[in-house]
Amino acid sequence: MSNGTLNPMLTHFGFHVVDLKKMIGFYQRILGLTIMDQGRGINLPEDMVFLSNSPDVHHQLMMCTGRPADELKYNHINQISFLVESLEQMQEVVKRLDEEGTPITRQLDHGNAWSYYFFDPEGNTVEIYANTPWHVQQPWGRVFDVREPVEKIMAETLEYAKAQTGFQPREDYIEGMRQAMAG
Repeated sequence: MSNGTLNPMLTHFGFHVVDLKKMIGFYQRILGLTIMDQGRGINLPEDMVFLSNSPDVHHQLMMCTGRPADELKYNHINQISFLVESLEQMQEVVKRLDEEGTPITRQLDHGNAWSYYFFDPEGNTVEIYANTPWHVQQPWGRVFDVREPVEKIMAETLEYAKAQTGFQPREDYIEGMRQAMAG
């Protein structure tokens, strides 16, 4: 079924925080994000910061003050996800988390992506993920260890993924979806 000419794409994520300075430092140290702009809003009188890791994308993450400290007990955000280019980049972020003393809470091999999760200083779940060269029908997942050698992770993922419904090269899946969306 075609979606017509409408093609919205999620480009950034914004949320309220309690301690803006602490949160900025965390995302800069762990993910290497750069402050693109910051200041006090005019129509929304809160302190805001716009962060990105790309000079041509003004902001990928926007944080602003205004989250009540007592709201840290429950978080409405399921996860904030960041795509990296490779398992090696995933492992680089793990090194930074280890240096920070921030534990990984969950690691999953989805067949079509590897991901792991951790909490930022205010309890938001952050996901770091990289795509695999394959596709399998979702949801699917198995626990893996991102600290293992890259070659071992790749071989194990391929072995498990081949046995799953819908296994195919990622490019074939993308082309099939492109054709389906075109109607």
